[in-house]
Amino acid sequence: MPFTLKVSKGAGAGAEFPFDSAEARLGRTADNDIVVKDAGASRSHCRVFQKAGRFYVEDLKSANGTKLNNSVVTGVKELRSGDTITIGEVAFTFTGVDATMMAPVGNDTVLKSPLDTADTGESSEPSTDRTADFPPVDLNQTVLKAPLPNRSAPDVERERRTTTRRPSRELSDSQTSPPMRALEAGSDITGAETVPPQRALAKKDVDAMLQPVDGGTLEVKVPPALARRHAQAGVDETDDELTAADRLRARRNANKSAMGRLKYGFGQMSKPARTVTAGVGALMVLGIVGLGLWAVLPQGKKSRGAEPGELQGGAPTIEDSFGLGEGVSFERPDMKIFRFTAAGATRIVGVLHYQARDVSKDEVTVSLNGTDLGFVPPDTLDTANRELELVLPAQQIKKGDANQLLFDNVKNPPGDEPWRIWNLWLELIAIPDMGPEELVAAVKEDLERSTRFFDQRDIGPDNLFKAWKGFREAWLKMESLPARPEELYIVARSQQREMAQLLDKRCSMMLLDYQKVMSAKKADRKRGREIAEDMLRYFPTREHRCNGLARSLLEDLGM
Repeated sequence: MPFTLKVSKGAGAGAEFPFDSAEARLGRTADNDIVVKDAGASRSHCRVFQKAGRFYVEDLKSANGTKLNNSVVTGVKELRSGDTITIGEVAFTFTGVDATMMAPVGNDTVLKSPLDTADTGESSEPSTDRTADFPPVDLNQTVLKAPLPNRSAPDVERERRTTTRRPSRELSDSQTSPPMRALEAGSDITGAETVPPQRALAKKDVDAMLQPVDGGTLEVKVPPALARRHAQAGVDETDDELTAADRLRARRNANKSAMGRLKYGFGQMSKPARTVTAGVGALMVLGIVGLGLWAVLPQGKKSRGAEPGELQGGAPTIEDSFGLGEGVSFERPDMKIFRFTAAGATRIVGVLHYQARDVSKDEVTVSLNGTDLGFVPPDTLDTANRELELVLPAQQIKKGDANQLLFDNVKNPPGDEPWRIWNLWLELIAIPDMGPEELVAAVKEDLERSTRFFDQRDIGPDNLFKAWKGFREAWLKMESLPARPEELYIVARSQQREMAQLLDKRCSMMLLDYQKVMSAKKADRKRGREIAEDMLRYFPTREHRCNGLARSLLEDLGM
């Protein structure tokens, strides 16, 4: 039966998508039947399908969820004509043939959804009455057991003696003896186990029970301790109350396992020795538990608080990490969205600074307001120290409105690949309000001035940094031009990259000098402070990561 999905809100409002198939898939990638270009849409977000004459919507484990009439879809929900399906900021109105309108009436069969059957617990398979396969049973009929075999008088007497003995001391009063268990299971008495003989009484117990009373007669009096031992199974008794056979049996049972040997050895100790041993064991257990808690619980770490999701131009660096893997501050297996607002009277170019690791080639994409900006560069040998830059084009930035910056791992789901981004900060650069010709002339002036700074790089400590910054500004101005001179753009971009490599090399050498003086047998903190201060002179502003590294070193030194 056909159905239609019409965009009622968001990008592409008014567009209609008719379907005469049994299923339609919606998502952000091109392999879907409807491609939803929205930052809140997952690659494979949800599907609309029909079954048994009815229509349903199913969320495909999307990151931000699917809504049906403003309610979050969990699992599968039935659709009616006029229902609204919302993905991110895009809403679709569903129109289809209602199955109940097509169902026959009267005595005809009405189609029933398999989901309704699952909810009521009824089986979709026709039931079959199989009671005819079994004859009726008379519950009052007496069930006869097989007669006991003929036994001789000695056998009967021996059985009488064994079946009237006291149960073994290994069974508690709450347990059932082996013969009773056999009878309860319906087995023949001939298959029942024989109860072990009762232990012999010690002579001192017998003497204590036989006490003279008035008239010269003897009265049997059971000592309270002995009565309690006989009333409770498993109570410790001294060796002089046990027969040799009992002691041998207990030792043999204990040798069957390591725990049994420990229990037997503990039972053979004197009472003071057992008290000391139990105390030492309790202290060891408490020590192990304490070490476990110390290892598991955080050691004085502050709470991370709410997960950051807002970027501001020039704001402090977001040091938290996002992604999937061990040690990630906030787990985001599929994607991470940041929002920022750009305000200004002129065009604005953005530069996102961040670090990334555990990323392979073509694994994590970056997009701005639904437009792809490329992939995160894969790991290198210097992944832990490198800082990445991403240009946010002026044409894609919405001034005075919310902008969405999306990191998306294209392998998750269905995979479970680790990835991580951290140390993010945003730089928003206002481009002078000039015409194309004036802007090109300003770029040429930037290139000439930067070349002079480069020629004087050995005169002043920050001249190389000024040369790099001038080439960088020229390059970003060219980025803001919709139709830019390609040759001039290539010159500005290549010079900026060359200066950046020289700055990175200088930064690495200064860090190496710092590590040498601080890792010596006697750390030279004074010389380490001098090196960190020199780094700030060579890298005066935060556009280069070495400025932030120098500030961190000074903080470690107590500055």
